[in-house]
Amino acid sequence: PFLDWDPERETCTCRAHPCHRDTSPDTNEMQVHSCSEEEFQFLTFSYEKDGKLICECQRFEHFASVWVSRDLCPGHRCDQPEFPLLDWDEESQSCMCRVHPCHADESGTVKHTCDQPDHPHLRYRFDSDGQLVCECVKTHVAKQEL
Repeated sequence: PFLDWDPERETCTCRAHPCHRDTSPDTNEMQVHSCSEEEFQFLTFSYEKDGKLICECQRFEHFASVWVSRDLCPGHRCDQPEFPLLDWDEESQSCMCRVHPCHADESGTVKHTCDQPDHPHLRYRFDSDGQLVCECVKTHVAKQEL
């Protein structure tokens, strides 16, 4: 699960990874995607311009919200490990791939990584004082029965 924006309610919300609840347009059956190869362990998602969800396994983790990926930036994806965060730039009214905040912590002098196999995912948040918090978390495994 991850934090996302709900534009209808104009509030933050928690969502399941979209690839954990992917409904096939051909069969209308629910699919639960996962990545089992160690070299391609990160389950990523993007949306095509027509709104179709794309789920893939890749070597590095990418970060995006469903709202940004589906509603603001369909057809865009971040495919470079140096810039894994898909974001919307309000000023230029365009999609962009940003540096992960934990890869440029303390004015760019600290690059956090997650090297423990049981906690491979680098997550970030801001605490109540606005300070960046970088954490390594477990892989979320979706239940097969939905």
